[in-house]
Amino acid sequence: MSKVIIFGGTGFIGLSLANHIKEKGLNPVLIARNKPNPTIDHEFRRWDAISIGNWIDDLNDAKAIVNLTGKTVDCIKTPDNCDLILRSRVDSTKLIGRAFKEVANPPKIWIQMSTAHIYGDPPSQICNEESSTGYGLAPFVGKAWEEAFLQSIPPGVRGVRLRTSFVIGKNGGALKKPKTDYQVRVRRKSWRW
Repeated sequence: MSKVIIFGGTGFIGLSLANHIKEKGLNPVLIARNKPNPTIDHEFRRWDAISIGNWIDDLNDAKAIVNLTGKTVDCIKTPDNCDLILRSRVDSTKLIGRAFKEVANPPKIWIQMSTAHIYGDPPSQICNEESSTGYGLAPFVGKAWEEAFLQSIPPGVRGVRLRTSFVIGKNGGALKKPKTDYQVRVRRKSWRW
């Protein structure tokens, strides 16, 4: 059975993808920091996202990889969190590229998560792949992330940049726990009341 390696595969997108490709007859292998639920029946490899681990053996003869690795952006954008958002994406992408070079028969397809927010937040323009990138944290991270991918992908491997925006689904994603700015402020100040 062909393997598809999903880095950062224990979040909403990764688990949904793993379930889908398993239904299609492929074997998903999830690689992440923690296994969120012990009942997940997909193969799992623990990874700190800063060093090559035993998962490198899974790359040999795998059909494809999908890299979804990165600190959640569902956080308060402190300087430390902004730094982690950037580094967790860029550094892990570069590391995966290095791992490709260390196996005899690496996957022929690399699907790399990115962000549709690379275009910023233009008030009226509809953006496409030829549009200018925007200004702010998301465009800055998106550009660095994609540059790391383009520099890391080996020759002969088909690369796909998957630019998503907010992902929603009936069992989670961005609609699972919507927060307004007001709710966040009230929660932070609630100790004063």
